[in-house]
Amino acid sequence: MATVIPDLSPGELLSRFRGRVTEAHPAYPDTIQIQVTDAKGGDWWFVTWDADYSPSDPDVVVGKTVVGADFDEPSGRLTIVFMDGTHFEAEPVPQDDEVPDDPEYWQLFTPEGLVLNWGPCRRWRIKRAADPV
Repeated sequence: MATVIPDLSPGELLSRFRGRVTEAHPAYPDTIQIQVTDAKGGDWWFVTWDADYSPSDPDVVVGKTVVGADFDEPSGRLTIVFMDGTHFEAEPVPQDDEVPDDPEYWQLFTPEGLVLNWGPCRRWRIKRAADPV
């Protein structure tokens, strides 16, 4: 069965990433997961894999409101901006021998069941979250 992916750019998808941080927790190994609930009650999940992130304490972001997500392509850094002027940053861990089968740097899961992957090899991929790799 064919799967249709909406015609979305990564920038368009990131521009919709808004709402209140309702949950954040560390995950194994040295990753973080952040849940954001948007104005319609939809849940977004931001997950790091091969990325350094700051702040490192997930409790610091719980209750904050996401008002923007800025992406710097040369560095691969994603900055999630909060209403109070603070931010959360995720930046890929530099690797000399990167290959396409390496883990993503980070992922953003949407309420509609899509996932935006950044990396490996500094590339974007939007797909249905339930589809095989």
